[in-house]
Amino acid sequence: MTSSKITMPEGMENIVHAVKAHCEDDLMDKFIDCPSDEDRVNLIWKQRPFQEILTLEPEYNAKSSTDASMYRQKGNKYFQKKAYLSAIGEYSKSIINAPSKTTIGSENELPLAFANRSAALYHFKKYQLSLVDIEAALEYNYPDDMAYKLYDRQGKCYLQLERPKEALESFKKAEESLGKAKLEEKYLEIWRKNLKSEMAKTSDMKEKDLSPNDEDPKKIKAPALAHLGNETHPNASRALRVGSTPEKGRQILADQDICLGEVLMVDQPITSVLFQDHHASRCYHCFQRCLAPFPCFETSSVIFCSRECRDKAWNTYQKYEYQYAAVLDANFCGKIGQLALRMLLECNLEGVLEFVRGLDKTGDVDDMEKVGLDKEGKYCSDYRSLYHMKTHADERKPDDLFELAVMSAFLLKVLDDSGFLRQENNTYNSARDMKSLGGLLLRNIQLILCNAFPIHQMRRPDNFQEPDPEEIGIGLFPTAALLNHSCNPEAIVCYYGNKAVVRAIRDIDKNEEISIAYGVTFYDDEELSRRHQLKETHFFHCTCKACLEGWPMWLEMDQNQPDWLCEACGSILLSDKIEDNKFAKCKKCSHRQNLEDAINKLAVSHDRYSTAMAEAMGGRIENALPELMEHLDLQQRYIDQPWRDFTACQVAIKHCFQILGNKREA
Repeated sequence: MTSSKITMPEGMENIVHAVKAHCEDDLMDKFIDCPSDEDRVNLIWKQRPFQEILTLEPEYNAKSSTDASMYRQKGNKYFQKKAYLSAIGEYSKSIINAPSKTTIGSENELPLAFANRSAALYHFKKYQLSLVDIEAALEYNYPDDMAYKLYDRQGKCYLQLERPKEALESFKKAEESLGKAKLEEKYLEIWRKNLKSEMAKTSDMKEKDLSPNDEDPKKIKAPALAHLGNETHPNASRALRVGSTPEKGRQILADQDICLGEVLMVDQPITSVLFQDHHASRCYHCFQRCLAPFPCFETSSVIFCSRECRDKAWNTYQKYEYQYAAVLDANFCGKIGQLALRMLLECNLEGVLEFVRGLDKTGDVDDMEKVGLDKEGKYCSDYRSLYHMKTHADERKPDDLFELAVMSAFLLKVLDDSGFLRQENNTYNSARDMKSLGGLLLRNIQLILCNAFPIHQMRRPDNFQEPDPEEIGIGLFPTAALLNHSCNPEAIVCYYGNKAVVRAIRDIDKNEEISIAYGVTFYDDEELSRRHQLKETHFFHCTCKACLEGWPMWLEMDQNQPDWLCEACGSILLSDKIEDNKFAKCKKCSHRQNLEDAINKLAVSHDRYSTAMAEAMGGRIENALPELMEHLDLQQRYIDQPWRDFTACQVAIKHCFQILGNKREA
């Protein structure tokens, strides 16, 4: 999860200093006396110097026909050399930079770039993607006199995909379009003859479903839940349930025995933000990589993996955000400001206002396990599931809270200037609702600090021992946010695009709590250090087993003799009950265990583990993972933690799971 420790970005820090310098002398005293988030932000918003300091001007990277033409010409040169992948890259840059609408007297670059990329994709044998580009070129008014080429290519794509009915229709359109072609009669006749030949190929061809090989090769698919059908939390496995305690609040518990490797959650974020450094390489909306990106309507700074992602982003948040891209970047809002703003933008104004106005009419939910559930008993995948999560406002230092309130007022200014508050048919009331929205923004920021997840990719996926996760974005995951922390976690969160996938990294018994690590683990971080960090950033004193029992870090673990577990009941076998270093009798269940047999099994398994590690370090993750999991499965049956080999194998499995998700391109 993210850290609650405040690190104000440089641009915002300057605004905070300016507000303190130019506003009332007793502003801080008044701020401390404010009883609510609404009052805190409203106090700053009403300061005249604040309004004078903040004059926002739209600033973003606009599109350019000149740049689009330049990239398209580069693509043509690669295409002529049959360097199709390089051509696709240059044509994509042309598409991203080409204006959606052209001015009088300028050539419409967008349909030309789409058409050219469709040709490169066809030769690169990505027929489904080529079809998408052909449709886009036609939609953006590709010249009528050249349309026959597109319909012909469309028909050939359908032939390759074994979809004869659609192929025949496309060839007929190509034949019809020849009437507008600017070709000499002899060339027209050649085209007609070739089209007749292509049409003949469709007569005996059987229809075939879309093959996965025809999809974008850069996209990765998240694994499916191990057990579908959770009645209250659809993004969680049926093997999980929500419980609660006065000390921890809500928690995730195993509702049945869970095996190592099971997918426990596949959580879609309520909202997420891709960091600026990755705008050119990943979809702005779903964070997927893509071979043939789709353009934004207005800016050349971001890409989308599909028309669907582009349209969804534009219709909810991007049409308000894009013009203020410069002030929403890390220099002003850090990693949390834009996410706090987008939480409101993605709700739509009327939905936000309805929610805010209804807060006073609903009391607190007495049953913690029902918080976030709708009338049908389903967990809400929207703002309602997050609102009641902890913000720890009362535990924050006044100076920290003041800085967050200034950021909230700044975001409220962006919200006001963007046009979001002036949508048609809304019931927005500036005097009443501006104060409420400011309070929501401050609450959002605090929710993010305590509950948001940094979304990672593996920076060095080819270096198995140190794949080096790096943050590419941040997201709010309503179901995964219910997972508490342990320094010896039962599960790990991996990312596929902007989806969070939670997987078990050991066997979990029924009724056992399932936890993840909030950035610190017992084997990497000294106990006092990690407890201090968790107290500073998440406001709790860790009482996990590793902390309570003072488990040693990696290098300090004893490798001489493990604590053996009874294979029958899982209890620790006492050393004074071991006979001739061979047999041990369990004090709890009286089972007599052959330790020599267990040692031999572990030795054989360790040899396979060593081979699997070599496979993993060679990049063959799918080959290595089953053997690694089998070795850990055997260890957790016979050996109690902490044990260095156990931890090493578990970390290797975690790396496998992570590398199967998001990773940087080579």
